[in-house]
Amino acid sequence: GVSVHAASAGLGLSALDAGGALETSFVVAFLAHKAFESFAMVNVFQLAHLSRARIATILLGFALVTPVCMLAGAPVFAHVGTAAVDVVTAVAAGTFLYVCVAELLPEVFHGNERPLPKLLSLLLGIALAALTPERLRWLAAAGRAVLAEALAVFVEMAPYLLVGFLVAGLISQLLKPEWLARRLARDDLRS
Repeated sequence: GVSVHAASAGLGLSALDAGGALETSFVVAFLAHKAFESFAMVNVFQLAHLSRARIATILLGFALVTPVCMLAGAPVFAHVGTAAVDVVTAVAAGTFLYVCVAELLPEVFHGNERPLPKLLSLLLGIALAALTPERLRWLAAAGRAVLAEALAVFVEMAPYLLVGFLVAGLISQLLKPEWLARRLARDDLRS
């Protein structure tokens, strides 16, 4: 199943490359995904008590599936229309989503042990995959704008805050809690 997923990923990558839509951020996210996927596979194989030679053979075969499908798909997608590229890309995206939603997420969130770190890690992974240089520049510009506006509001409010802090300090020094409790604890209109 994981090799079918890797094969569809290889075909999808070659289709994206032929369509001119292959972005560096996608390739980086994909390679990071493959590294973590391989690490998880090694752990599963070790738990199954497979020999190191067998683990290495399986991982080598798995590691070759995506590049072989990319190389095999490149000449095909160079000569087909954008509709075929769109279909193959959709199939690759569909297998990614299927594996994530139907296989990985239920396994990750199985049990009640530490769900918050798992959820935060998932959201961090999604955020890192979504970041591109253009989005990072936009986020930096938006962050600078928010900080500049916050500073402007704070500077505009500073005199009022200082007066408020002065009044609060005077009240805390002049009015004792016992006196306030005696005056305000009654059950009448004056209190």
